[in-house]
Amino acid sequence: MIVKQPEADNALKGLLESLRSIIECKLSENDVIILYFSSHIITPQALSLSHSCINMLDLINKAVKGNEDRVICVVRTNAPAVFRGKLGFLHKQAIELLEKAYCYLKFYNRSQFINHAKFFIGFRYNINYFYYFLAAKYYGSTNFTEAGLAKYTSLGKKGNYEEFYFRRAKAYNEIDLRRALHALRNALYYVDEVYSILKERIGLYTDTTFLKQYYATHLENLKEHIEIIDRLISGTTLARLFQAYVNAQVLYIQTLSFISDLPGRILTSKVIERVMREVEPPDPLEVEALMTSDEKFAEILAERLGFEGEELRHQTQMYIRTINYALGMLYEEYLPREVKKYFDDVEESFSKYIERYGGRHLNLLKHLWDAAREYSRE
Repeated sequence: MIVKQPEADNALKGLLESLRSIIECKLSENDVIILYFSSHIITPQALSLSHSCINMLDLINKAVKGNEDRVICVVRTNAPAVFRGKLGFLHKQAIELLEKAYCYLKFYNRSQFINHAKFFIGFRYNINYFYYFLAAKYYGSTNFTEAGLAKYTSLGKKGNYEEFYFRRAKAYNEIDLRRALHALRNALYYVDEVYSILKERIGLYTDTTFLKQYYATHLENLKEHIEIIDRLISGTTLARLFQAYVNAQVLYIQTLSFISDLPGRILTSKVIERVMREVEPPDPLEVEALMTSDEKFAEILAERLGFEGEELRHQTQMYIRTINYALGMLYEEYLPREVKKYFDDVEESFSKYIERYGGRHLNLLKHLWDAAREYSRE
């Protein structure tokens, strides 16, 4: 691992060098590129941060534009709605820039609370010759923000203390079969994850039946969790009431993420805006710090933080009412068969991109995944 000192920009340099090493050579006819990014927070200024006259957004656009049929970009992050105030606004702006660059976006998973992972994984390969398989990677503690990757110079040189690791991809003529197959085996987990994200996103935008099933399944899952919380607040112990309060906050954040992940942003944005006017989302990091499965420790936390039973019950009921309000609006207004009329301009452009290239992207990923599984047995 490499330490990023507060006044340094070596994390930015490492990320950009890793990304550039995958895309810098001209694509041959049968080359495919996969770019997979993850960050807790992304800001537009971080996407435009330059090192040696290059920046992340320009590199992504350079890779994708003109090669839409064989360059796949995926970004896993949190829904802008889970962040308060200016942070949510900036995160949303960054997300829109990435979607304009034709990156598939992933916000919600019902088993996930918050996305904390910060990494870039890049793959480049030839569909006919898998011993031409290149991998680049970057990972660490750094969010994709200016202070996380580099330094803020308007007040001297101030940034975050971080750690990271990066590796550039080798050139085709610098790798051997053993190295390529090792990289291919190691790619299996990420290829599977990217494939699952694309399959879901493409299904949501192109298949009304898939959208209906996804929508109904996840609505039902949220309702089941509401019932669990209702049972907890019917109890009398301080520990159970505290756990119900934390669970309600977790479920509220997940509800906002679920709505954000649905196609039809004109409608879903209105629903989120109305819901957030009722109750501002809690700070995800604070909620994470409060989560505990141990009833004894839950009681200790509640006492140390000065909570009383009735206050916890009241706060929990407030979050549940707000979640039910959000789900009720969706139930009344969100019609999967009419979802296209709720696309904004960015979403309209991206849906056309998916319709044209999504099927080919899935086939390319399946081909790579099958090859990676075959070689992993050897």
